[in-house]
Amino acid sequence: MSTLSVADGASTSPLKSAAFQHEPSQTLDWTSPTDPENPRNFSLGLRIYTTAAVSFLAFVTAFAASIYSPAIEEVQKVFDVSEEIALLPLSLYNLGLAFGPLVGAPLSEVYGRKAVFLLTTPIFALFVLGAGLSRDVASLCVCRFVAGVFAAPAISNASATIADVTDGRYRGIALGIYYAVPSCGAVLGPLVGGFVVIGKGWRWTQWVTLMFIGAAYIPVLFTPETYKVRLLQRRAKKLGHDHKTPQPKQSIQAALLYFLRKLFFRPIHMLFTEPI
Repeated sequence: MSTLSVADGASTSPLKSAAFQHEPSQTLDWTSPTDPENPRNFSLGLRIYTTAAVSFLAFVTAFAASIYSPAIEEVQKVFDVSEEIALLPLSLYNLGLAFGPLVGAPLSEVYGRKAVFLLTTPIFALFVLGAGLSRDVASLCVCRFVAGVFAAPAISNASATIADVTDGRYRGIALGIYYAVPSCGAVLGPLVGGFVVIGKGWRWTQWVTLMFIGAAYIPVLFTPETYKVRLLQRRAKKLGHDHKTPQPKQSIQAALLYFLRKLFFRPIHMLFTEPI
């Protein structure tokens, strides 16, 4: 298996070289259209299971946002704050959902889709737990915001995972169904939250969310990795073909440059150059 190398005579600065050293090799590819390690060639049952598992996790992410809304009035009374302040935990969770993909999506291109699911979901659950245990509205707001940040990759990476396992002919149908799932979570949340607040109090909106997170996380544990580059890197390592060129130890400045490019420059470039 060939490796990606710099053309003879080309000169690059150490900073630029270090900034690009994590880029995956583009010469690695599947051996044939029927390569069994290609996620699109997984069995139909496994592809459906993977799609359902990541979709359910995305459902829980949206559900966690809206289930709090019936608790606003009780939070207002318990913490003796205005309605606007009691509304902040709902708004800040949704703000966190906007920031989460800035980190989650690039990380999935380095470590794979599944690794991001496995890492961010428990942190999401921990901050939902913190929200339920909050003794003042400030800690509730902080926990809800951070929970939203770590919940967001479940939505952004779910669509990427479905695209990984679905052939182009059926991708529109699969993604169309998937994008309806978080919307269902957002609709169901206030309905469930209303009954929970009446019967158990506002804190139980967070306990119910934790139950849903646990129920969604367990199926994800048994899903396969689907990111093409990550799978091909594993294959190369297994076969003893190291496709990475040895690199000198990078500086902190070079590492920062690389991740800034991944997190900010690439999305901005795509915004202005990719057709919509």
